Amino acid sequence: ILKQVTDAKSAVAQSNDKPSGTVALGIPQSVSGALALPLLTAIRATYPEITLLLTEELTGNLIVQLKSGRINLAVLFDDGQLSPFASTPMVEEEMMYITRADSQYGAGKKKSVTLAQAIKAPLILPGLQHGVRPRIENIVRAQGMSLDNVIEINSVAILKSAILADIGATILPVAPLLSEIERGDMVALPISGERMARTLALCASKNIPLTNAAAAVERLVLDVTDDLCRKGKWLHAEGLARE
Repeated sequence: ILKQVTDAKSAVAQSNDKPSGTVALGIPQSVSGALALPLLTAIRATYPEITLLLTEELTGNLIVQLKSGRINLAVLFDDGQLSPFASTPMVEEEMMYITRADSQYGAGKKKSVTLAQAIKAPLILPGLQHGVRPRIENIVRAQGMSLDNVIEINSVAILKSAILADIGATILPVAPLLSEIERGDMVALPISGERMARTLALCASKNIPLTNAAAAVERLVLDVTDDLCRKGKWLHAEGLARE
């Protein structure tokens, strides 16, 4: 409630040409590696009078915060249940099979793995209430298979450590593990025969109007996302068309 009062005061004081104030944006842990720094740089260059508060959280926590008005905007996974929010398509990310470079669960010299091969390894995945896990479960189930050997970890940092310790493999977009993949510590392979992808959307509350500053940040998030995809800086991601 206090945040909404502060936002209302800010909306009265600011102009359309020069938005100012504080905007809280929630980003999932698995997205921040691709989007956070480019967005912060763009905000400073384009809207120096806006203070951007970035919150890195699990998806389930972001949904709760967005509903309550604790954050103005959130990047969420479009799992077909975003109807409570005003949502705009952002990007579709391909999910890959990722292991330690010399892992016992690796695919040798193969350039891809099948879904059946991928789920034979112990898979380190987030819990069912968060992120990509429901999407993976649905795809596996649709192929008449099941995930029988899952290690649930809801922290990107701990997930990285578990993969590097060769406790198992994962199925994720490359963004949260990009630095390890670029250094050669991990290997990411496409999953053949099945389209494994997740869709991200930028969401706002339908009940709490955006301030001028929040609307400006909303537009900038979409512009930065499109630019990253167009220049190939958001690997294995494709910008989505919007109305």
